[in-house]
Order: sequence, then structure tokens, then C-alpha cells
Amino acid sequence: MKVIFDCNIWVSLFITKQLPLLRQFLTSSEIQFFTTQELENEIRTVLLRKKIRKYVDVRAVEIFIYQISRYCEKIEIDGKCADVNIRDPKDIYLVTLSEETKADYLVSGDKDLLVIGEYKVTKFITLSEFKAIFFNK
Repeated sequence: MKVIFDCNIWVSLFITKQLPLLRQFLTSSEIQFFTTQELENEIRTVLLRKKIRKYVDVRAVEIFIYQISRYCEKIEIDGKCADVNIRDPKDIYLVTLSEETKADYLVSGDKDLLVIGEYKVTKFITLSEFKAIFFNK
């Protein structure tokens, strides 16, 4: 199964210390994760925001980003843009990534993405829905 986690999923799993669960996802032979430089930059930026930084160690953030890049296939989407009507144009790169990789799922907590429901072959689902799929395989 091909999967993309939105920035808010990565950040949530990191901040709530659900790293064992994340490790279980990332090391599953049944899942292929995708990322882009833009997504990794967004994760780093969010985790290093002043209001969050007081709860996280900067070195831990860099190790976390390294682990993401280690377990995810990085895709270049520069200049490409999915043809989709989306409420928040900043998220277009995620839809483009899903199109380029033919991802089965884009996992997000962002209502602007979830409202799309499906784009081409990709279903937009919540983390709870993804967990149900993963654990009920």
C-alpha cells in the first residue's frame, strides 16, 4: 500500500510520543511511504516553532526528520501541480505528490484535504481510519 502522511500527522505522532506506533508503520513491509523536500521542510518548521520548541529537543527533531527521509521515498514534484480544486492552495503539493506516486492513501487531520475525499486513485483519510486499515489487514 502506498501512503503519504500530511505534516500534521508526522507532528502529532512526534509530539504525542507515539514513535513506537510510527516505527511500526514505517517498518511494515506492506507500506511504502512517500515524502518530498517540501513536506520535510514543513515538518521541521512546525516542530521548531517557538511555541512547540519548548516541548521538543532540536536534536530530536533533526533525528526525526532523518528517520522520515530514511524510511520514505523522496519524490521530486518541482513545477508539477495537480489539477484539483482545493480550499488551501498551500496543500496542493500533497495532492500533487499523491498523483505522482499513485498513493492509495493521503493521511491527514486537515479538513481542507479530508473534504476532497478522493483524488484519482488516492483516498484522503484520517489517522484513525488509517490505523483501522493497518491493524485490520
